[in-house]
Amino acid sequence: AMALKPEELVMVEDSSRNLVIPHRDLGMQTAWIHDGEPDSLKQDHRDFVHAEYKCVSSFLTDVLAAHPPRPQFD
Repeated sequence: AMALKPEELVMVEDSSRNLVIPHRDLGMQTAWIHDGEPDSLKQDHRDFVHAEYKCVSSFLTDVLAAHPPRPQFD
């Protein structure tokens, strides 16, 4: 099993309402990926969203820039 700490994790969702669950209270970062369509609860849940993206590729680009893959050696 991997011993991961909440501050090392990110919860990624396509609906801001699903980020209301206390991921932030647990110490996790949250990312909301949407297609630009209005989310009826967007303003109500703004405090729960750490980062907002309009496509998965831009999210992954940011993740890889911040945490480049390390070579795996056996």
